[in-house]
Amino acid sequence: MIWGLNREFTSTSTINCILTRIERNRADFTGCVETDSRPLFPYISHSDLGPPTTNDTSPILSSGIDSLLSVVGFDSQLVSIFYSLTNLTCRLASPRENTVLATHQEFDLVMSLRYRLLSCRSTMIPSTKPEIIGDACRIGALIYLRLICWSFPSFGQPYRILLEKLKTHLTRLYKNLERLPIALVEQLLWLTFMGGLLEINTQARMWFVSKLDQASSTLGLENWGDVKNALEKFWWVGRILDGASTSLWTKVMMIRDS
Repeated sequence: MIWGLNREFTSTSTINCILTRIERNRADFTGCVETDSRPLFPYISHSDLGPPTTNDTSPILSSGIDSLLSVVGFDSQLVSIFYSLTNLTCRLASPRENTVLATHQEFDLVMSLRYRLLSCRSTMIPSTKPEIIGDACRIGALIYLRLICWSFPSFGQPYRILLEKLKTHLTRLYKNLERLPIALVEQLLWLTFMGGLLEINTQARMWFVSKLDQASSTLGLENWGDVKNALEKFWWVGRILDGASTSLWTKVMMIRDS
């Protein structure tokens, strides 16, 4: 009897401890992602609270990133994250199980990816083109996770520092756009959509709209269907992103018609 009570107390204490650490992770991530800093604490898996999750380890990579690999030499740690991000996207884009376990698994995947993307941030300012592209993709992935899983509270513009860093990278990469490989221009299109979707200031969003006009014109994209096909080569969950994206694309068309 005493052993049973002790076991129950220990089990409850363990769960409470894990819950506290998870909340600590969330607070840590909230601060780190807003400042683009490395996490202070180790990641605590949400799956520790229940049955073990089944992680999808199949070697799936988005076709756009796969094509980009032949042009840009990404860091192996970043490529590993890209595989996981593609698997998460496939999971969210397919018919979903509305179960507690499935929700916990998706939460665990998103939080783990945020942690890895923040942890692989270089302490050096990117200077070479591959470094700039890699960091732009890292930032774009963090923004993408925010857009498909709006779980962190924000006051005013979320991810302001990340947006400014992304704009700095895009400004450099958009130079001589016509000379860039198609795979890279398509990636710039996706990254610019990520920035434009997250930006809440109407005037500031027009910077992204003008860049979208440049990238889509370079790629010869004239309608939303063609644009969406290009975006889906990377990471895209249509049921979440299509609505706001078509509105953003409408602004691009308004620039062309003016």
